[in-house]
Amino acid sequence: MIVHPYPGLRPFGREEDAIFFGRESQVDDLLDRLQETHFLAVIGTSGSGKSSLVRAGLLPALDSGFLAGAGARWTIAELRPGDRPFARLAASLVRDTDWEYAADASGGRRVSTDELASDLEQDLRRGNLALNWRLGIHPLPEGTRLLILVDQFEELFRYCRTDSAEAAAFVALLLGAAAHPQVYVVMTMRSEFLGDCSRFPGLPEAINAGLFLTPGLTPEQIADAMQLPARLFGGEVEPELVRALLAQARDESDQLPLLQHALMRLWDLDDGDHVLSLGAFDDMGGLRQALDEHAEEAFSELDPDQRGVADVLLRSLTERGTEERDTRRPVRLGEVAELAGTEAADVAAVVEVLRKPGRSFLTPPAGKPLAYETVLDIAHEALIRQWRRLRELTEDESERAELYQRLQSAALRWADGKGALWVDPDLEFALQWQQRSRPNAVWARRYGSDFDATMAFLDAGRDQRERQRADRESRRRQSLRRARATALIAVTGLTLGAGIAAWGWLERQHALQIELQRTRDLFDSSLTHSALLTRNEDYAKASRGRAGTVALDQDIPATRRIARDVLASYAATLGGAPDRVYEGPGSPLSQAAISADGRWLAACGERGTLVLFDVPSGELRHHLEGQNTREQIRDCEFDPAGRWLASAGNDRRIILWSIPDAAEKPRILRQWQSREGVMSLAA
Repeated sequence: MIVHPYPGLRPFGREEDAIFFGRESQVDDLLDRLQETHFLAVIGTSGSGKSSLVRAGLLPALDSGFLAGAGARWTIAELRPGDRPFARLAASLVRDTDWEYAADASGGRRVSTDELASDLEQDLRRGNLALNWRLGIHPLPEGTRLLILVDQFEELFRYCRTDSAEAAAFVALLLGAAAHPQVYVVMTMRSEFLGDCSRFPGLPEAINAGLFLTPGLTPEQIADAMQLPARLFGGEVEPELVRALLAQARDESDQLPLLQHALMRLWDLDDGDHVLSLGAFDDMGGLRQALDEHAEEAFSELDPDQRGVADVLLRSLTERGTEERDTRRPVRLGEVAELAGTEAADVAAVVEVLRKPGRSFLTPPAGKPLAYETVLDIAHEALIRQWRRLRELTEDESERAELYQRLQSAALRWADGKGALWVDPDLEFALQWQQRSRPNAVWARRYGSDFDATMAFLDAGRDQRERQRADRESRRRQSLRRARATALIAVTGLTLGAGIAAWGWLERQHALQIELQRTRDLFDSSLTHSALLTRNEDYAKASRGRAGTVALDQDIPATRRIARDVLASYAATLGGAPDRVYEGPGSPLSQAAISADGRWLAACGERGTLVLFDVPSGELRHHLEGQNTREQIRDCEFDPAGRWLASAGNDRRIILWSIPDAAEKPRILRQWQSREGVMSLAA
């Protein structure tokens, strides 16, 4: 009984032919093609409506006797091959047809349907004509035709990669069965898998002979598919809404499922008059947003524990194929329970929320019982592409699987002695994946084997890294201890050296201060030249009684008077008064030096003053002025060998003068520039 004018995402069922519109001419083409050949291949892109065309178009037409010469008595074995094509065909033949296979095979013993299917499966594996042979022994009822419908035929390529012999034997069985006069074979397949058919002998030729490439619908046909079902239920789709839906669906690859979902949603949200309007459609946000928000609404009804189960379920129901093609992946309910670590009833509760009437995101549809062996599936691959959450989960699952397969391959090479343990950054990434994903053996079976060996490989890599880190930390601590010891020794040495240097500097400064004070005392007292010479006791004795002595004085009048008085009294001890007092250039003198031969007396002071006296005569012979009157020449020294005179002061220059003779003035032999003022010289 049809209870809804629109099925939503799922394909139309065999019993929904009354609401299936827009494909009438295509159904006629299918009947013509099937009459020509017993093998019909209905090919189309995902979302082209090929499954609905066969189920709600071709099958009801066969039941109505529209296939000329075949009659109206049909028994249908409908299946999807999955990973066990022989078992699924046998189960469908036993469960869904009127063929009384093995009615006497039990020897009078009552057997279950599962036992009959298992026996038939073994018979079907005997060769490409095994089904024809069984039909010879147990024929179909008089006038009955058998149609084998293999929907989603591409699953045979996806799930039998590891057992190509299984897939090849199944294809051979179908081709052999199509040669039987009472058997017809119809397959639906996505067009992008056509190239895979070349792997199986005879299949490309059979497809070429019975090929039906599913065409798209014209705007008029789409309008009929939208409006006529509503009218059957006493409703109406406004023309403005029809035009808006056609405009939005024009460039959509999932055109038909999106339209069916939007119409189903509008019908369910209607206030009761079932007049579907453009305003209500705009409130839903358009074709894409309507599906995404509807799916999120269903997901939000789950409690936190159920959302964890739903995460595992949705990951299990999808997979990423070659060229990043996201496809459906049917899975048994019990397998999901094992993956989620929960009870089958918990998984069934989640499925009920996602497949409740008005949603139809999952199959089997609402109302059909769920058991441990029930095969769950996504209603249409459009849900993967249009529901953002499911799309992201599919992508993340693909990345998890890729990493696990890389890890598994490396583990097998390491176990064989052909590879090494992983190191960072690959190891760290894998450990983060393990902590985040928490893989188990049930999950790993989907992507390979050797789960225990793979996890052991990962653990060994982590242990190796920890040992290496411990070794590096130990070496670092040892190096730090050595560095600290070296630094302590260096600091101690520097401290000691600095202390010695400071002590030496202080002692030098103290000696300089004493010497400077002594010199200042001499000059500040305005002593005569003869008195100045008494700094050298031997020279003072040799100079007693000499005539022409000169007194050094500053330019301060009071100092001059005091100097004269002192000199007059001091001259008596020298055997006479000085000839004259040296007035100088008007600047105080602070230091004096006598040449080794006793001939020359040099004195220096402020304003760059350096004067040179002839000791025997007492005459001022040379006045050597500095370059800057702000300079102060603090020290002067004669070379003990009698070669030169050196001067230095706060002008940061050290000058080396030549020793003059009677006719030549001293000249600069060499000079040095210092960073700071020079307080004293050492001969």
